[in-house]
Amino acid sequence: MRALIFLLLTFNFFIGYTQADLLNTTSSYDLTETSVSPENEESNALEYAKVNDADIIFSFTVWEVIDLSQRVNFPYLYPINEGNVTPDRKPLIWHLKKAITEGDVPAYRNERFRCKMRRLKIYLHISI
Repeated sequence: MRALIFLLLTFNFFIGYTQADLLNTTSSYDLTETSVSPENEESNALEYAKVNDADIIFSFTVWEVIDLSQRVNFPYLYPINEGNVTPDRKPLIWHLKKAITEGDVPAYRNERFRCKMRRLKIYLHISI
């Protein structure tokens, strides 16, 4: 029984005091300095070195299907008739068609994205 009490007291001592000096203080009221950077200090992103294509071991592309029948995606589909709404309320497909016809986004023949469509075929398939 004495051994059990001794073990419990010893265990309690180690658990209670092992992290007592972690912040070099005995009380949280002694902490007065904060680690906030000055407001006038400018933060910049880290500059990475150029990586050669031969050095890339693994990469993948993630494609996501946007289901326009789900209610959360309705702003991408509606309004269908753009004549009744303000200019800032255009559906996503309108912006995609405009970017493709202006040449900002390339259009491809199929889902493999290997053969780009020519300008004439784009105009035949897309009407804004």
